[in-house]
Amino acid sequence: MRAILTAKAVYLAYSFVSSLLFALCFTAFTLYRVQIVGLSPFELVLVGTVLELTCFVFEVPTGVLADTRSRRLSVMCGTLLLGLGFTLEGLFPILAAVLVAQVVSGIGYTFLSGALEAWIADESGEPDLGPLFMRATQYGQVGGLLGIALSALVGSLNLQLPMFLGGVGFLLLTVFLLLAMPEKHFHPLPTGDRSSWNAMGDTLKSGLQRVRQSLFLKVLMGVALFWGASSEAYDRLSGAHLLELGFPQSILGLEGLTPVLWLSALSVLEMVLGFATTQLLSRFNLEQQVWRRVWPLSWPNFATSRVWPLLWATLGLVAGMLTFALSSSFILALVGFQVMGLMRLIHGPLSSAFIQHGLESRTRATVLSLHSQFDALGQMLGGPLLGLLAARASLSVALLVGALLLLPALGLYLHPALRLGTLEGELEGGEAALELG
Repeated sequence: MRAILTAKAVYLAYSFVSSLLFALCFTAFTLYRVQIVGLSPFELVLVGTVLELTCFVFEVPTGVLADTRSRRLSVMCGTLLLGLGFTLEGLFPILAAVLVAQVVSGIGYTFLSGALEAWIADESGEPDLGPLFMRATQYGQVGGLLGIALSALVGSLNLQLPMFLGGVGFLLLTVFLLLAMPEKHFHPLPTGDRSSWNAMGDTLKSGLQRVRQSLFLKVLMGVALFWGASSEAYDRLSGAHLLELGFPQSILGLEGLTPVLWLSALSVLEMVLGFATTQLLSRFNLEQQVWRRVWPLSWPNFATSRVWPLLWATLGLVAGMLTFALSSSFILALVGFQVMGLMRLIHGPLSSAFIQHGLESRTRATVLSLHSQFDALGQMLGGPLLGLLAARASLSVALLVGALLLLPALGLYLHPALRLGTLEGELEGGEAALELG
């Protein structure tokens, strides 16, 4: 099978199947944790903090392992651990089991973080990965739609089943990767050096040095920090806020609507809107057609930069979070909820493609893991704060503060270091400055 399927085909298949399984697990996971496990808002955030603490501890070591041994092995380990974590949480609806599952799943996420993108970057051989990442996002959206439908069907019978079946699905996906995933362009260390911790330490040092020498990467690490701090509000508390507002049992003549059906319908709408938006972004050069009209002509370098879609996605997310947090109307809260989901969906692949440009193959996974570690650090710092605010004040106050935590990220996206839009552009600009000097 490895000789039949190309790396791109495997990557797109992985995007489709993994999105289906994530949607199966996560569409009703807040309902499962609130109604079946019985978690409070603070415990919901505590679960997220344990997950992010695990990611923070293991992010860089697993990234270094991917750069020194095998990206393919790292991806398979990550998929396997996700399967074990989700299966454990679905089998035992108690807080202790949920916390242990976060540790197992968290290590799985770190094996995947950076390694999957670094693997396809090497295997595809494409200089511009943006279109491929956008196409993978579209495949993921289709898989997500199927996962949402399956979650609604299975969750209506038993809220434990979606998490359990999703975990089993990830275990089967690991078997598929073992049979089909190629790795032809990655060159691991010689056998005599592979067991040496010094080799891994050298790779880590190279990655850290790359970040220290690049103002471009430093600014992106700062963006990841504030995005992570803010994201806990959406990830852990948005479902609980909707439950607090109360789901209508009927709308537009439809009767007997349950919370799991509501959440499934909202996820479908988010996927459809996301698919339409990513299609638009991939087919039209909006930098030339739109951005020049809305940004001052006195800053031409920024007007053609790749950073502007990330800026607007972040600004849209702030607006959506403020609407969601401050609205007492269920319908208006739904509008804010959809805007939040759409902006996060757009930001993901664009951010991955943005940071990839100019990274060296031998340290790519390590640098990407460092980026993910800053995101995890932000979630570790922001999560407890938001959880305490939710417990002491209200869910609305915690969501409002989550929106405000994104404002520094907006400022960082306007930093001159991102004006050229790529790491390669920063290097070229630096060389040009040296020549002029």
